[in-house]
Amino acid sequence: ASELERRLREAQDEHRRAEQRYADLEAHLQAQARDLQAELRARTEELHERDALLRRRDEELLEVSGQLGDLQGLFDEVNRQLQTECNRIGKLQESVALCAKQAKELEQLQAMLEDSHQMLAQVRDALEAERAERVRAAGLLEHEQQRTQLLLDVLKGFKERLQGLTPQVLLSRLGGAGADAKALLASAGVTLPPM
Repeated sequence: ASELERRLREAQDEHRRAEQRYADLEAHLQAQARDLQAELRARTEELHERDALLRRRDEELLEVSGQLGDLQGLFDEVNRQLQTECNRIGKLQESVALCAKQAKELEQLQAMLEDSHQMLAQVRDALEAERAERVRAAGLLEHEQQRTQLLLDVLKGFKERLQGLTPQVLLSRLGGAGADAKALLASAGVTLPPM
């Protein structure tokens, strides 16, 4: 009986120790479970925060993407306007080049025109000189014609009046008028023989 009691006590002690180990293990497991739950809650909150942050980032990205789309449309419009301006500037440069060419041609034409004016002035001066020479020659010719006609008239009158008379007798009869007639004959190149 004492052996059974001893074994019973030992079994009871072992049972108590087992219960104590179980209680200690359960307490340890409960503590670990609480720690794990706390960590899980913390991780869950962190995931929620990250998810909220990602959603905000997605919203910001969508907004930025929309703004970029608007900016792309604006850039396209600006590029079209720049292309239009470049085309207009190209046409203006062509016009400027054409104007420069025309200006150079105009300068050449002006130089030719000035040369023509100078030549015309020279021709006009030459014509004026020739006209003046012609007028002078016409005056001289008319004067010579008048002198010739006068001489012919005088000679004709002498012939009619003085048939058969010598010039010396005629001049002696004319007196002063004879001196004038003699001078007229001398101017015409007629020399009377001495009396």
